[in-house]
Amino acid sequence: MPAANLALLDTSVYIENFRLSRIGARKGYAANKLRHLAFDTLIALSARDFGATLITCNREDFAEINKHVALKLIFW
Repeated sequence: MPAANLALLDTSVYIENFRLSRIGARKGYAANKLRHLAFDTLIALSARDFGATLITCNREDFAEINKHVALKLIFW
């Protein structure tokens, strides 16, 4: 992939992702669910940083993430 097509994320995105993943751990999520939540959080933080509206069918995870990170969401 050409470098011009890559989006580099600020390190604060990774720190925030770690913090939100710990919230999932406190809720007792299984390892597989935590992994999905971590990926969903990175998607959400990327959309937020680009000012994009996130369109998703995954209401459960993104509604939870939205409690901690202000997002523009559309649930499909």
